[in-house]
Amino acid sequence: MLKTVIVGGLLLGSLACAGASWKQSAVAEGQIERPDGPSLFFRVFGTGADTAIVLHGGSLHQGYLIDPLTPLLAGRTLIFYDQRGRGNSAAVADTSQLSFGADVSDVEAVRVHFKLERAALVGHHWGAAVAAIYAARYPGRVSRLLLLSPFPVIYSWFYELNAVPADSAKYRQLLADLKPEVTVDQAPVYCGRAWPVFFSPIRPDVGTPYDEMARAVCDFPADRIVTSQRTTRVVQRSLGQWVFRPELNPVDVPTLVIEASGSPLVEEAATRWAQHLADARVLLVPPPYLFPWVGDPTGFADAATAFLSGGWPAGSVRPERWVPPSF
Repeated sequence: MLKTVIVGGLLLGSLACAGASWKQSAVAEGQIERPDGPSLFFRVFGTGADTAIVLHGGSLHQGYLIDPLTPLLAGRTLIFYDQRGRGNSAAVADTSQLSFGADVSDVEAVRVHFKLERAALVGHHWGAAVAAIYAARYPGRVSRLLLLSPFPVIYSWFYELNAVPADSAKYRQLLADLKPEVTVDQAPVYCGRAWPVFFSPIRPDVGTPYDEMARAVCDFPADRIVTSQRTTRVVQRSLGQWVFRPELNPVDVPTLVIEASGSPLVEEAATRWAQHLADARVLLVPPPYLFPWVGDPTGFADAATAFLSGGWPAGSVRPERWVPPSF
């Protein structure tokens, strides 16, 4: 049973941050237990009045985002959680309980658990898509949306992004490392070598610090590494041939899309998100793409902080709304 404490006006779980490897220690962590879904593991950082909920990439976990985002903590509370069946959240054996829609509804479970009227959402890749659609389905619950290298907004972009020029030598190594079945004993080594394929079909940029990022990306239970690819396949398959535009068009929440420059296809895919939202801008930062906090950590933190504090960072651009082509 969790011991509850009040921190920064929020109802939080047990204090358990001993041994944390993060630059900033968590003020609370625990499991969100609920009768109608699997438990969700969370960590809370900071005690500021403004609150943001952080959503990680699809088959990953919260840990790799903690160090890059803790510079945003001044005057703010950040709630990180592992999406269902991933990281340290409860395992999900029934694949019918794994879907994009379930990931969206879990954001509401997190909001309710922490008794938040509204919160900003910070999402990376798959988590960015979940955050944006949550804003569409739960109007009035989101104050601002910060979308970092978001997942393709339409299924056709999933195939377009296969054409992005990238680190061909690394990609050949990744393909050689792929295995149809990975044992629990093999999982940590496998993840350390092959984790960039978790972001398929976008091949890794030549500037991606593979080895440096591997420790944080792969720092979750080995048995979950084994099931992560299954989880990814199931939740992505639940989208079918997805087209998010109809749900996004009515959303008027201030939104900032941050992506790295250098690849026209990647830039266009990121810009398309902003073109579908009523009050959105795009900020292009130094490479590598997919991980926009890597190339210029200070610049990234300054831009994200400016946005979450209610402004628009220098260099952000509002694109023209996207109009479907007429034939």
